[in-house]
Amino acid sequence: MSLSHSLAAGLSRGAQVLEPEVRAVLARFIAGQQARDGGYCGRTTASDLYYTVFGLACAGVLGVPEAPDRVRRYLEPLGDGSGLDLVHQTCLCRVLGYAGETGNGPAAKAALGRLEAFRSRDGGYHRQPGQAQGLVYETFLGWLAYDSLGLEPPKIAGPAFDLGAFRTRDGGYANAPGLNQGTTPVTAAAVNLGIVLGTPVDAAAGDWLRARLGADGGFRAGPVAPWPDLLSTATALQALSSIQGPLEGAQQTASLEFVEGLWAASGGFCGHWADPIPDIEYTFYGLLALGYLGLAPATAVNNR
Repeated sequence: MSLSHSLAAGLSRGAQVLEPEVRAVLARFIAGQQARDGGYCGRTTASDLYYTVFGLACAGVLGVPEAPDRVRRYLEPLGDGSGLDLVHQTCLCRVLGYAGETGNGPAAKAALGRLEAFRSRDGGYHRQPGQAQGLVYETFLGWLAYDSLGLEPPKIAGPAFDLGAFRTRDGGYANAPGLNQGTTPVTAAAVNLGIVLGTPVDAAAGDWLRARLGADGGFRAGPVAPWPDLLSTATALQALSSIQGPLEGAQQTASLEFVEGLWAASGGFCGHWADPIPDIEYTFYGLLALGYLGLAPATAVNNR
């Protein structure tokens, strides 16, 4: 299964474990984040490509009525993405995929062509053009951009992208070589890249991820992170399901309670305990986490 299909399947499972009235609450929240121009908003009233990816993904699994033509009109002024950074360029490609564009379509070809400016000489991707060595998370996003359009990134001459260079001394992965401590989102991205590149990371990466799980049920972003967060929890659960299997028993129950505790009365999810504002990015990660936990929350929303 491709990366994008794997994520979509987890997100869909997260929506399916919810009672219909709970899905309706989430669907109203997601629909309310779509701006007049067809994009989705983050924490302001302006639409943003980054949040539009999460909005469209959630809308698809929650049954929010889709309007591909409206999304295409939102994308038209962006053209091939000239002026966008790497993250937003990959988002442009992914939104084109949600809008029904295929990898052979003219808009997709133009957007992917510009994405190649961020290709590093080792075959990965870097936030700055013309680099010799790609970065883990940027390479993960670059692969997702192609994958969302039904394509694999083109192979280029030169040494293969080396995931091992990003292995940290504590057994995780970081987004730069030679560091002592890994981070959870990057280690999860490395697990996924290893699978799609045919060079799976060893079991120690799974052990490192499991060590980020606290008694509170959430995963921390790294060994010294002060509290768990929803992004780290969702990405760790997804990666662990690929290499060690899902959580079970008391750990599974505690993780479910952690995710449920970040569900706000407005219908969206917050990023962590100190974050009072829900948004569609963390709602995406909330659904994804539920999909890999395989359990339904006990209540529709809490009163955060």
